[in-house]
Amino acid sequence: LRAWLKVVGDPDGPGELELLTAQCHLDLGYPDAADQALGAALGAHPPLPADRRLDALRLRGEVAAFRKDTGERDRWRELEQAAAELLKGAEQLNDGRLRVAAGRALAEARARRDDAAGALAALDGLLVLYDRLGDPLGRRDTQRQRAK
Repeated sequence: LRAWLKVVGDPDGPGELELLTAQCHLDLGYPDAADQALGAALGAHPPLPADRRLDALRLRGEVAAFRKDTGERDRWRELEQAAAELLKGAEQLNDGRLRVAAGRALAEARARRDDAAGALAALDGLLVLYDRLGDPLGRRDTQRQRAK
């Protein structure tokens, strides 16, 4: 499949396939294979888009949690830092889609690091943004995330 994607010139690059592969491995209970695929996804050329990079970092945290790895908190911290950085850039660019992705990733990273107040604060501004974007399903999903 990878060779065929190169031949047809897949615009998403190999990173997207590796990210999907990692999710499948984790869902099937193979965290080591998932972690290996995530390493490939994060190191892929061309690099993953910013929002998909956050997805890969989130999945790395889930792999560590699945394994009960001592580095789990570090992985959530890495996601938190990447999401905070992306959120600043998205706010400067006024990119609503990236603000939502970064805000939700930031909230999840903080929640996984036992910072409930920080997680709720990261989600607060998103509800108004969903109303402006006309995205009731995103608003619903964020409300669910807030309830956790």
